[in-house]
Amino acid sequence: MHVPEETNVNMLHGCRISFNFPVCHRGYVHAINGCDFHECWYEGIEMNHFLRSWGPVCLYAAVIFFLSSQSHPEEHLPLVTHFSDKVLHAVEYAVLGGLCYRALRLSRHDAWRRQAIPLAILFASLYGISDEVHQLFVPFRESSWLDWVADTIGGTIGAIAMQRVLGFKPVRSIPEALP
Repeated sequence: MHVPEETNVNMLHGCRISFNFPVCHRGYVHAINGCDFHECWYEGIEMNHFLRSWGPVCLYAAVIFFLSSQSHPEEHLPLVTHFSDKVLHAVEYAVLGGLCYRALRLSRHDAWRRQAIPLAILFASLYGISDEVHQLFVPFRESSWLDWVADTIGGTIGAIAMQRVLGFKPVRSIPEALP
């Protein structure tokens, strides 16, 4: 149900309130259309959780895609001329692997949390394959299976490093270490 612009509309837990009936983000009047108010409110929380978890992964993947689209990426990042191509691939995908691990550990699915390292490596590796295929179509760029190997190694290092970072606990937080 569409609420006219001139109608007095207030917010309650992410849903609009109009004519004393809550209107959800889908435009349903809860009391009339049978849309569960709490279900819509929960969907808003889920979207926030998804964006906090996977947003950084998607943004970083977009940066990788943008740089891969450049015929001469050294014009945007002069630093790249100082390092081996394989080292750059490994570092680039270590960040992606770490972000994927973090997103998977924040998941509400137990199986994803338990398998976060292999899944993060798989995601980074698959994105590396898609990146190499993408580079086939970019002028003056070339695709190499060795770049994909470097991507996968980097994703592995990043996922394991992020596991160590997120699992790190200061000495004072361990009960046995307290006086």
